[in-house]
Amino acid sequence: MSKPVRLAVFLSGSGTNAEKIFSYFLNHPAVEVVLVLSNNVNAFGLARAAKFNIPIRTFDKQQFRDSEEVLNWLKEARVTHLVLAGFLWLIPSGLIA
Repeated sequence: MSKPVRLAVFLSGSGTNAEKIFSYFLNHPAVEVVLVLSNNVNAFGLARAAKFNIPIRTFDKQQFRDSEEVLNWLKEARVTHLVLAGFLWLIPSGLIA
């Protein structure tokens, strides 16, 4: 049975906050981090996510704002909640809806 809360963590940089989230929810009975997304292919936070075996996706502004690609990734991972961990871009309304 899958966990009821499935988190996607958005990050842009070193990922220190994100790593605390990964660590806190590791083996949690009701919450799982199922996806990490970043607008920075060189973000060290991606390496931190890899240590936890969390799937990673990177994107550019066009993919984020002008297409449904990021939304489709969230749907594929059955994400229920978004977490912004040092991610400063405005989230498009279509992604929240």
